[in-house]
Amino acid sequence: MLSTIISYASEEGDLQENRPTMSVQEAADYLGISKPTLLRLWTQGLIEGYRVTPYRNGRVLLYRDTVELFDRQRKNQAAKLSAT
Repeated sequence: MLSTIISYASEEGDLQENRPTMSVQEAADYLGISKPTLLRLWTQGLIEGYRVTPYRNGRVLLYRDTVELFDRQRKNQAAKLSAT
């Protein structure tokens, strides 16, 4: 089963096994936003990740480093806005 998942993700060219991932729920909790909002950010390309299964509503894993980068950028932007 796992080899099938890895094969699918590898075919998509998105899988990088050495990058830590997090689930959509974990990322949403970390950022303090809803799952639908987080998935919208993913589909817009603002957060990187990959779909584990080939199904439309299949499981998605997000790369931890891009979630953290998005959070830092969001906080920096908020700080700049509050400073003006």
